[in-house]
Amino acid sequence: MGIFGGRVLGCAVLLATLVGCSAQPGASDPLDGQFAPPPPSTLISGRPVAGTPTPVVSTVTSRPPTVTPRPPETAPIAATPTVAPIHNCAARDLAASGQKSSGGLFVEDDERKWISRVFLHNTGQSPCLLKGWPGLTLYGYDIIEICLPEQPKPCGSGVKPNERRPLTLVRSRVRPASDVLLAPGQTTSFAMLWVSAFAGTCIHGDVIPPYRAEIRVPGDSHPIPLQGPAVQPCEDLIEVTTFGSGI
Repeated sequence: MGIFGGRVLGCAVLLATLVGCSAQPGASDPLDGQFAPPPPSTLISGRPVAGTPTPVVSTVTSRPPTVTPRPPETAPIAATPTVAPIHNCAARDLAASGQKSSGGLFVEDDERKWISRVFLHNTGQSPCLLKGWPGLTLYGYDIIEICLPEQPKPCGSGVKPNERRPLTLVRSRVRPASDVLLAPGQTTSFAMLWVSAFAGTCIHGDVIPPYRAEIRVPGDSHPIPLQGPAVQPCEDLIEVTTFGSGI
């Protein structure tokens, strides 16, 4: 009886200081020599504190938002001007013009020859190359004969612009051939050398000047027209100089 009361008193005293001293289902009484497992402890500031329930900690890792860096803005790149390649001059690249009359004299082998210059102008959009001698064909008649009443019929030659003249054209050797580079808008020339019919030395009479000419450049069969080439040679011989050599 005293012992039982001692147990009750001990429990009451213990109850005043410790809450939850009474036996619980599943836990052994301390007097039986067995002890219930101690309550869980939680570390606070590095020290264990008994009887503190284990807090449920939700760990959330905070990540900074992903930002895709914008490429640096660059100034627009200026377009590189396209340089046209150099090609051989063709008929479509050139326009021809000539002197209205022969200009100057050229002395070769003690022979005085008249000079008629022909100009070639690059009308294209790119530079082109000329080398060697031009081809030249002469047509028609620049003087129309007037038929007199006493002359037999038919008389007079007329212009006949499509009649090819059988004049002899040879390459002059007074200047060697060289490359002539023509930029757009530039002009070069060549010359026709001939002994004038006005020299009074023509054996077979004067030659009527041609009405028109066709010029050809190497590698192109298309003609470059020239109106009224100023040549009136004695006999029928005309020397043609190289491109770039207007004498």
